[in-house]
Parts: sequence; C-alpha cells; structure tokens
Amino acid sequence: MTKWDDLAPYMRRYTIRIMLFMTSYVVILTSSLAFARGGAPHSQGTLIGLALITAFPVIGVFWAIFRLLVETDDEYQRLL
Repeated sequence: MTKWDDLAPYMRRYTIRIMLFMTSYVVILTSSLAFARGGAPHSQGTLIGLALITAFPVIGVFWAIFRLLVETDDEYQRLL
C-alpha cells in the first residue's frame, strides 16, 4: 500500500473526490431509503426526486474518473 505523501498530486485529488462522492452517495442512499420506507404514502414525483438525488453522486464519480484522465501527467494515459 502506498503512503499518502508518495502519491502524485492528481492522485490525491482523485482520491479525495472519490471519497467525498462515495460518502455522499451512502448518506443520501440510506436517508432516501429510510424516508421512502417510513410508512407514509409518497407521491410518484417524490420517489422520482429521491432517485435523481441519489444519482448525482454516481455522476460525480464518473466526473472524477474523467477529471483524473485530464489531470494525469502520463502521455500514454492522456492519449487514451
């Protein structure tokens, strides 16, 4: 396992971004599920809104991956 200080700056930024997006995904997903299973009837629009809110961190993970490809200093990786 590599130490935090040994990582390149772009890898540190990538790791922080992924950790933030995945943490927010877990928090949003668990709270959305708790809200949806709360027992009270919900409208279809509310459930669709919960699904969209849950999808935003997943989109953020893809953004972080693509951002890593832009920030990397390896010529071969940038070519890909």
